[in-house]
Amino acid sequence: MTRILLVGGGGFVGGYIVGYLDELGGYDISITHQGELPRELAQAHRYDLDLLVPDQIDAVLDDAKPDLIIHLAALSSVALSWKKPDLTVDVNVKGTLNLLEAVRASGANPRMLLIGSGEEYGFVREEDNPIGEETTLHPGNIYAATKACQNMLASIYA
Repeated sequence: MTRILLVGGGGFVGGYIVGYLDELGGYDISITHQGELPRELAQAHRYDLDLLVPDQIDAVLDDAKPDLIIHLAALSSVALSWKKPDLTVDVNVKGTLNLLEAVRASGANPRMLLIGSGEEYGFVREEDNPIGEETTLHPGNIYAATKACQNMLASIYA
């Protein structure tokens, strides 16, 4: 059975992924969240996790022993990123760095998927469509810059 850890799995997207994986069957699903869960995710193991506390990440990785990590956790509001840029950078960049470093230090070798955002591309002119993997990033807000940074960090760790 494949063990999957959805970091930030208690959020909007996580619930859909958990439901989909549960329908497919054959997965041992764990999710991380902070505080109360917005919906019932009874089919998943749950961990309360603050990505800014490395020891908590280590404990979750040690217990869940994931084969695959899907990293969904982020402050995803563009408006909030302008109001609280320091918190957005802490959660989205430092939290991701803490997760990547914890995985590296654990000696485990799970596959990882970090979720990006179309915001990373900024304004795209009609003549630059379709967007592809080689399209230059032009983040136009704090949130977009942190998502671009997450992917750059992941590429380095990969």
